[in-house]
Amino acid sequence: MKKFTYPLFAALVGFSSFANAATVFFSDSTDITESGQTYSKLLESSALPSLEDVQLSITARGDYNKYDVGGSSNEFLTFTIDDSSLYSFELNIDSADSFTQINGDTNYYELNYTHTFSSSEWNALAGDERIDIIWSNSSAVGDIDFESRGTQSGDLVSYRFSTVSAIPEPSTYALMIAGLGLVGFMVSRRKKA
Repeated sequence: MKKFTYPLFAALVGFSSFANAATVFFSDSTDITESGQTYSKLLESSALPSLEDVQLSITARGDYNKYDVGGSSNEFLTFTIDDSSLYSFELNIDSADSFTQINGDTNYYELNYTHTFSSSEWNALAGDERIDIIWSNSSAVGDIDFESRGTQSGDLVSYRFSTVSAIPEPSTYALMIAGLGLVGFMVSRRKKA
C-alpha cells in the first residue's frame, strides 16, 4: 500500500500549484492608425505609492516583422515610463516575451511583454503620485489592412498595470480537497483490512 500512497501524495503536491491573482488598477488600449504613431497618458493618484507587487503587461499587434521596408533595421515599439531610460522597454520580435504570427502574414505579429517592478523600482516611479506613460512605434510600423481577406486588422497597443499576489485559485482548492479525500479513503480502507 505504501508503494502506491507515496507516489500519489507526491503527484498531488506537484499538481497543486498556486496561481497569481491580479487586480488591474489601470489599463488602456489604443488602435494603431498610422505609421510612427505616438501616445501619451498621465496617471495621477495618491494611492500609487502604496501599491505592492506591481506588474506591467504590454501587448502590441501590428506589422512588427523583423525588418522594415528597406530591410536595414528592426521594427519596434518603445514603451517608456516617466521618461526614464531605466523604465524604457523596446519591443520587437527579438525582445518580446512571446510573439505570435497573425493571419499567416509574415509582417503581422502580436508581441507580449511583462515586467514586474521591485518595491524600490515602484517607489522610485510612483513616489510622486504620478506616472507618465509614453509609447511610440518606429516609423515603419503602421496600420495593416486585412479587409481583402474579410477580417479586421485589429492593430493596437494595450497595456495594463496590476497588482499581483499569490492566491490559491478555486481549482487548486478543489484539487487539494480531492487529494485529501482520496488519502482519507485509502487510510479508512487500510484500517478495514
